[in-house]
Amino acid sequence: MTIVNTIVMDTQTSSQEAIMSAAILQAIAEWKSGAAYRDNAGNYRVRVTRWCGRYTGRGPIASWNKAVKHAGIDLHVAAKGA
Repeated sequence: MTIVNTIVMDTQTSSQEAIMSAAILQAIAEWKSGAAYRDNAGNYRVRVTRWCGRYTGRGPIASWNKAVKHAGIDLHVAAKGA
């Protein structure tokens, strides 16, 4: 069982932990789709697309950046297991 499954399956989580779980699931989905990446400073960022569907340069820091870092999850490893 992976860390992500453990977080999601825990039914006795507080609302803050539930929000963190949703953020982590969103992070894994964006990582798998290729929309998220990790910069040299260790922050997770989400690529921004232009109208033609190509990615622009550096994107904004992801809204779920702190939740993933706080949980100590490596998205590359978690995405393989999820």
